[in-house]
Amino acid sequence: MDNEHGDSAGPTVQSWDMGDDPHVHLENLKFNYGLRRILFLVVLGGSLFSAAKLWSELNLYLKYSEPTEIGNIRDIWVEENNRRGDDACVQGCPDALKLKNGSFVRMNGFVPTMTRTDQRHFNEFFCPLFNMVVRTSRTVPAQPLQVPEIDGRFVGLVSKRRARMENLMVDMTVEGLLYKADEAPIDLKDSIWSWENSDYPRKVSWFLVDGFDPSIHKRVVWIYLGAIFLVLSSFVFMYRSRRRYLNFREFLNQ
Repeated sequence: MDNEHGDSAGPTVQSWDMGDDPHVHLENLKFNYGLRRILFLVVLGGSLFSAAKLWSELNLYLKYSEPTEIGNIRDIWVEENNRRGDDACVQGCPDALKLKNGSFVRMNGFVPTMTRTDQRHFNEFFCPLFNMVVRTSRTVPAQPLQVPEIDGRFVGLVSKRRARMENLMVDMTVEGLLYKADEAPIDLKDSIWSWENSDYPRKVSWFLVDGFDPSIHKRVVWIYLGAIFLVLSSFVFMYRSRRRYLNFREFLNQ
């Protein structure tokens, strides 16, 4: 069918069965367009909600790729203790770690004391060098039965009962997210409180969560890409439905 200008009718008009009531067909197109619009808004709203909920995970993936290599924290502590003199760091030197809250780090040289298991079956220990609590799903290395001569650099820790000699014989490498205690996520606050209010309280300045792997958060990237695809697909279907409706309405009005 040609219109009054001699142009061929669009695909919407060509697909119309001439035996059907054109006004009924128009109402069907209008209903389909309205339905597509509602579906688009639902998909858009759901995608925006999911994006907001998962933004923190995506931010972690985008923010971190490789951990900052801190090295042996005992060496950092010894250097700071010597600089200040008079065993000033025996009670801990948390400010000697020049790191931002939430840093992705790898470090070793811990002095693990007061090892315990929390309610979620994570192992935690307190490192007196920087008043740091370390949480890990791994087993903390066992302390040796026989202790050789103590390293003279850490005599103050033992004499002030901040650590035992066998604690100095244990070491492990930890890779994870390091938080300042006063800026730590809410799910760490209970643990920090229990350390500071136990029978043998310890002032917590840092909290290190072992086991962070940014590659795990790649799934969030795929979720975002999937959501974008759904939104775009839904928009295309809605736009095509709108064009069919408007084209056929214009055809009837000619």
